[in-house]
Amino acid sequence: MEFTGRIAILGESNQPTSRVQLWVDGELAIDYKQAKIDWSGASGKGFGQFLLSPYSTNKDVSHVHPVGHVWYDDLIISTQPIPMGVAVQ
Repeated sequence: MEFTGRIAILGESNQPTSRVQLWVDGELAIDYKQAKIDWSGASGKGFGQFLLSPYSTNKDVSHVHPVGHVWYDDLIISTQPIPMGVAVQ
């Protein structure tokens, strides 16, 4: 699976004016247009951290599963789009 994320920091810090998008294998899966991002860092929780998590809010709470683990092979951070499927040397 290939994940591509885009974070557009817009408007004032910690206001619902930023946009977060996520594509899974080239298909848009999340398009959150009212994200609150504290990019000022005044609270000590500024935009200096990034969390990759397998957490899913759609899990049926009646189903019990063992603890899962995720391994990410590559992480690329870019200010420009990178075409999908391009091998990194």
